[in-house]
Amino acid sequence: LGSATLPPSRFCTLPHFHPRMHTAHNNDVNGPFYFNGYYHIFMQQSFPWVKGWNGAIGWGHMVSPDLAHWREISSFTGYIDAFVPGRWHDPQYGVPAGGYYSGSVTIVNGVPHAVFPAYFIDGPCVDPWLPGHEKNRCRMVYMFATPTNLSDPFLANWTQPRSFVWPEQGVQPHDVTFEDPSAAWQDPSTPGRWVFIGQTNDQKGVLLEGWASKNGSDWSAGFESLGNFFPSTGDSRCSI
Repeated sequence: LGSATLPPSRFCTLPHFHPRMHTAHNNDVNGPFYFNGYYHIFMQQSFPWVKGWNGAIGWGHMVSPDLAHWREISSFTGYIDAFVPGRWHDPQYGVPAGGYYSGSVTIVNGVPHAVFPAYFIDGPCVDPWLPGHEKNRCRMVYMFATPTNLSDPFLANWTQPRSFVWPEQGVQPHDVTFEDPSAAWQDPSTPGRWVFIGQTNDQKGVLLEGWASKNGSDWSAGFESLGNFFPSTGDSRCSI
């Protein structure tokens, strides 16, 4: 379960079953799902395997047949790290992702779709509520990826993430922030359409914005905004 890297004095603070990566900073469990006999969980993971928060965040990946015995899927255990900052250059912006943040997984037509926000940084980048944000040259987009081999029970390899929601879309102005997309669900009023909600920033507070697929289950065609579900909270961050 990964606890061997902790000193004995820390064992008593862990739940009986406590899956964790072998080292480094972990937080925010993402995208739990069950597929072909295995449970999957992802989590925020600092790379390259550093102890503290360094901003170069990606996704760690673990699998289990029974929720009691867990296997780490990473370069440390002989696999490939699924979502690592800087591994790919986005075809639209031509710069590598600075981080893959908290997201979700939805099974669409039998295929798991991992959805997450990603930073692309080619200049100054500060939080949109801080002084200097007007000079930002960073972009945050929603991206998704799918497994490359569905017959692999561990789903170790995933496609290069593809953008499907861009900064100029939806409730304006987004500035930097797209965050924490929910799992998607099928819209009962429009057969074939998929919908999710995510967090965005309007410089006054946080919005919960709805998004709907433009072309049914073909997520590569992009999503369109359904607008703000709730008024701004006035807080700098909130959770879905």
